[in-house]
Amino acid sequence: MSSRIKILVFGVFFVFLELFLLALISCNYTASQTGTNRPIRVTSFQTEDGGFKRSVFYGRDIIQSELIYPHPICTVPSYAAFQVKPLTPDEILDVSSLRSQGSTEVSIYTCTDSFRMYFDVKGGQFEIPFNGIDYSPLRIVVKRGDRQEEFMLTLYSERWMEVFCDWNIQCAILWEGARPRYWTTVSTGKDNWTKAEHCRIFSKSPVAYFVLNRAPMRYWLGFQEIHGTINGTHAPLSGTWWRLGRQGSHGCIRNPLAENFYALLDTGHRVELHYSYSEGFSLREINPAWEYIVLEPLDTLQDTMSNKVYTDEARKRLLPIFNEIIQNERNHSDL
Repeated sequence: MSSRIKILVFGVFFVFLELFLLALISCNYTASQTGTNRPIRVTSFQTEDGGFKRSVFYGRDIIQSELIYPHPICTVPSYAAFQVKPLTPDEILDVSSLRSQGSTEVSIYTCTDSFRMYFDVKGGQFEIPFNGIDYSPLRIVVKRGDRQEEFMLTLYSERWMEVFCDWNIQCAILWEGARPRYWTTVSTGKDNWTKAEHCRIFSKSPVAYFVLNRAPMRYWLGFQEIHGTINGTHAPLSGTWWRLGRQGSHGCIRNPLAENFYALLDTGHRVELHYSYSEGFSLREINPAWEYIVLEPLDTLQDTMSNKVYTDEARKRLLPIFNEIIQNERNHSDL
């Protein structure tokens, strides 16, 4: 066998070996990131015989906490506040059973630090200290007397935009972590002129101008280059409001809440443009805290505001879609 053939054979062998190792690494990484049946709450209490009983709840199979509210599934920094429930009349009569001078003890454990607080019979409020990391798991332990509740909480603060471009969906969501800040019906490019893509905002301006007739596009956020032009989101042009909720633009996203999106998003923030049949897009891929999604916007519009009709319509369109997507992801996790 000539030296050239030997070199070629060894080269092909090492290429296949490298691809095989990369595949193994990828599989192991995926498995470590998407582990199934991750518990989000562990409750323990003392039994009559002096032992302890533990109850573990997985995913969305949860019950309300007996000691704090709201239930800490997922939150973002500005909303990471919880109320310690006051003692019940029966607990007040049996204060002697409490193990510490403070009626309720709350401990917070992060990857780098821990905090401990005590509350009297009236309860009170505590906040989760944000450590500046967009996606940060932590643990809360609440103790009162012989009861203890333990919560696995995820702080996920990334702010980003998602757009469904399907002709029958036509919705945009401004996410803060795993909870919408706003959602609304929009108008994307007719004939699928808005391309499905992972992208980021690269331009921001109070007003831009449409290339064909110089019409002002207010609250402009540019994030996609296609067909030699730039697509972005902006307030609907005069005379185009009637098309909201259906495809109708030249590729840009006409957004009745453009001013709200403009105020909270900035250059560098992530934008996910997709169709329900787009390949390469999955809930777990675009939202790392998908298991903790709460489909209730953080900010709601008043009944008297004219744009509320678009947020209400978005709710009708998005809730069944996300319920189906979440169920499919959970079924996939159980495989």
